[in-house]
Amino acid sequence: MDWQITTVCPLLSVINKDATIFSGFIVANKEQFQIRIQLRSPGILEGAQIDCEWRLKELLAEDVGIIEQRLKQCESLSVFLTELKTLIENRLRNQRCSLERSILLPDFYSSLIEEIKSLGWHRLSFIDSSFKELHLVAKDIRQRNHILKIQLHMQHPERAPECCAEFPIPFDFNWNSKRKLADLFAEFEQTISRYQNFWDVLDDTDAATCILDPDAPSRSIRRRRIALGKACSLQIEIDPFHPRAVPDICFMGADSVVCPLKEKLNQNLARWDMSESVVKNLQTVLEIEFPNLKNSKKEDFTVECSICYSYHLEGELPDQTCEDKRCAQVFHRSCLYEWLRSLSTSRQSFNLLFGECPLCNSPITVRIVS
Repeated sequence: MDWQITTVCPLLSVINKDATIFSGFIVANKEQFQIRIQLRSPGILEGAQIDCEWRLKELLAEDVGIIEQRLKQCESLSVFLTELKTLIENRLRNQRCSLERSILLPDFYSSLIEEIKSLGWHRLSFIDSSFKELHLVAKDIRQRNHILKIQLHMQHPERAPECCAEFPIPFDFNWNSKRKLADLFAEFEQTISRYQNFWDVLDDTDAATCILDPDAPSRSIRRRRIALGKACSLQIEIDPFHPRAVPDICFMGADSVVCPLKEKLNQNLARWDMSESVVKNLQTVLEIEFPNLKNSKKEDFTVECSICYSYHLEGELPDQTCEDKRCAQVFHRSCLYEWLRSLSTSRQSFNLLFGECPLCNSPITVRIVS
């Protein structure tokens, strides 16, 4: 008989001679919970059956695995009961904290309403039933709507809110316990004014070209993949602070098409005019006209990979092309890499893999996928 049990749980009694059945109450944080423990044999905890009232079952619903593990590992019932009491106390403490977080004081609501009044109800586009999440809307000089999503904490305004906006760089704001929503909104509007030219360039690019990626261009994404022709495209990344400057440019497609474009870019880069749009500059420098959605469809340029027969593959688009013009099939880089790697005839040189096109057996090369 483990006599330490009465010290740990004085309200728990042994029921039978073999000391395998215990019944009574376990006390945690001054709360009593009815419990019954039946051991398979004296002193053996593994496989013990524990029955308890519904409150305790609900409280420990997520800890069944832990309890079973401790039954296997604890050297005695008194040690197990000590750990069980600690577990119950922690769960009660967490439950109380969750309850406190979910119940906001009336002062929170009244002060928040006053803040929204001061800011202007017309700025509010959404607020949830708990008054913890709200969305504020602002217009820029082009009358574009911008949404600031705010998540308030129970300790508002002592604790800074969490904010999210569609900016190319995460919204960084100043906060202290004396600041109000109106101060936060003023910073939001100031930040919007910094990106006016950036969004003008994005809007012009989206309207004047056929964007292959991203599917749904947003104001926070600096990157655009522009269709140049079937299985040929260029990707640009625009600097939000110098949006009319030469962007980062990456060509995608067969070398026979891409190489001449790279040569023209190098030859004509001095012709880049910062007073003109990025699209117009690219067309001038590359000496081409971009297809757009007025005279073509996006589907004309979204060619599926000839290995996996899909267009999107975990964020990757087909950008590898067979150089044989009679074939000119396109592949995802990762698909082509895996295909060539599976062939015994393929060979590797540094970070390049050489092999044969899966369709026409013409020579084809792909960079090794890291």
